[in-house]
Amino acid sequence: MNNALANFREQVKELYANYDVYIRPLLKFALALIIFMSINNELGYLTILNSLFVIVILAVICSILPVNGTVVIGVLLIIAHCFGLGVEVGGFALIIYLIMIILYFRFNSRDSLILLLTPVAFRLHMPAAVPIGAGLLRGPLSTISVVCGLISYEFIHVVKTDIEPMKNTASGTSNLLDVLEAMPQKLLSQEIIMQLITFVVVMLAVMVIRRLITVYSWETAIVVGTILYLFLNIAGSFILGMGTDIVTLVAGAVLSLAVCLVLKLFFYFPDYAGSEYLEFEDDKYYYKVKVIPKVLPRKKSFREDEDAEDGEGEDNSFLDDDTQETEDDGLTVEDRHFGAVRGPEAEKTIRMPSEEQIESWISQENRGKTLGKKPDIGGETIQLTEIHKKPREEETIDQFRERLEASMRAQKKTASSDRNQEGSGKD
Repeated sequence: MNNALANFREQVKELYANYDVYIRPLLKFALALIIFMSINNELGYLTILNSLFVIVILAVICSILPVNGTVVIGVLLIIAHCFGLGVEVGGFALIIYLIMIILYFRFNSRDSLILLLTPVAFRLHMPAAVPIGAGLLRGPLSTISVVCGLISYEFIHVVKTDIEPMKNTASGTSNLLDVLEAMPQKLLSQEIIMQLITFVVVMLAVMVIRRLITVYSWETAIVVGTILYLFLNIAGSFILGMGTDIVTLVAGAVLSLAVCLVLKLFFYFPDYAGSEYLEFEDDKYYYKVKVIPKVLPRKKSFREDEDAEDGEGEDNSFLDDDTQETEDDGLTVEDRHFGAVRGPEAEKTIRMPSEEQIESWISQENRGKTLGKKPDIGGETIQLTEIHKKPREEETIDQFRERLEASMRAQKKTASSDRNQEGSGKD
């Protein structure tokens, strides 16, 4: 399972690396188009900006700009629509967003995706993915981006659900004062403050668990973050007396957990079974290190490469451990391939395989790497043993040659010792 996931991850990363010139602009265009259409659907008070043609042009512009360009254009769209609803609403939006933009660009301008994806996550009913994902991938300063993204979404919601009805039901100076008084109250409501606290607590908890626990740290952080998000929302709703759709809340949390597991696949995919604990020291310090290898895709074995080239599968298998007897000369397929002969004492021996035979076992990739370093193999004979019945996985020509020659030298040494002992016995 892990190997299949590792292969899938490598294929996706390779695809992105090969076509990132096209994929990056396309993704930025799609993200900008979704964001701008969502803003128009929620607000849409300025008629000239409601045109699909205008939105597509803006998205095309964002595709060639950094992602922060989408943030700035999105903020300008929100402010323009607020001015379309009323001067006082637009002025208040200008102040709020100016403060958030200053904080964002001052402390952490690399979290543009958090700002942009927060409204999208709310629309998809899985807002928990924002604080959990930010806690997995970012640092403490990213709490500013999380808070700004949440305030931006809540501001748009307040304008649509509370301020727009007030503007439509009254007019004159009293309406202006009511709007200016209502907007801060709505943005500082208990529900929004509870959401802010939940987001910050979940993000910091995920970040701490991810950094402190070594084994299964990301998995533990994701699960704990999801449970903590559910607990804080249910407890806050009970304390504040708000009605909460438990089914929607739980379903959104489960979807958020799945999204974060996908993030883990691409950003943190360790092989815990191969973890090691190392201890060493120098003149000043003692070092205790937990080493966890990554899960890497398994390379094809010699047998898989040979079968893939020949297209015969298991039927063409001189590399199998089980020998196969033939009817004509009594030698196995392995014997005949190695050039086996019968010695004076009927002892089965083999000749060193030819250079072409060894190369036929090596994959095309290894063949290219070892080109120019082909071994000079002679016609010496060595005992047929398990050690050289087949090449090992990921073994180059030089490594296979050295192993065969070492086996041959050891057997020659043994044979020489036997002859010396026989000579001594005769004397």
